[in-house]
Amino acid sequence: MLPPVLEKVIVPSRVNVIPTEGPLRLNLGGVGDGKSGKIPGFLMVDLQDILDVDVVADCSDLHMFKDDSVSEVYASNILEHFKHLDSVNVLKEWCRILKPGSTCWISVPDMDANFRLYKQYGLVPWVVNIIWGDQYHPYAFHYVNFTFASLAKCVLDAGFSDIKRLQTMPFGLPDGAAHVDSKEGTLVSLNVRAIK
Repeated sequence: MLPPVLEKVIVPSRVNVIPTEGPLRLNLGGVGDGKSGKIPGFLMVDLQDILDVDVVADCSDLHMFKDDSVSEVYASNILEHFKHLDSVNVLKEWCRILKPGSTCWISVPDMDANFRLYKQYGLVPWVVNIIWGDQYHPYAFHYVNFTFASLAKCVLDAGFSDIKRLQTMPFGLPDGAAHVDSKEGTLVSLNVRAIK
């Protein structure tokens, strides 16, 4: 028997009307911290049926989207919320729905930055929160941190053809992709662009 935090959350899917005209773009896990991460022109997909969520679903199962149907995916600080053994399969699902040549923007906790902070400050509460999530609710647990090398391997194993590290993400959201540590102001997220 799994502890409650490791049990798979079963969420009944709800899909508002999916547009049939124009490019289909998805912001996966866009609610974060109870705030809307709405990006103009993107549908928001999240487990939580709140705020601006267009599709209530587990982002590891996007069966409501056909193969090669999505033009762009933005996934900021969501991949670490899946068990590390599931990382490649989750990325395969994101790759499946993307059209060939399309972009997936991925941001995850940066293990190198986080462990540097741990070595400098120890396991003070704010470092613990960066590494393992604040754990204030069932969706706020981090199961894995990534280095660029480990994330790149997962991304390539999932079927993407290219990956590039980025300093910032293109949409300017005040989400996890822009997180900096509170002492030094250094970036603690690993931001990448992957191409299918």
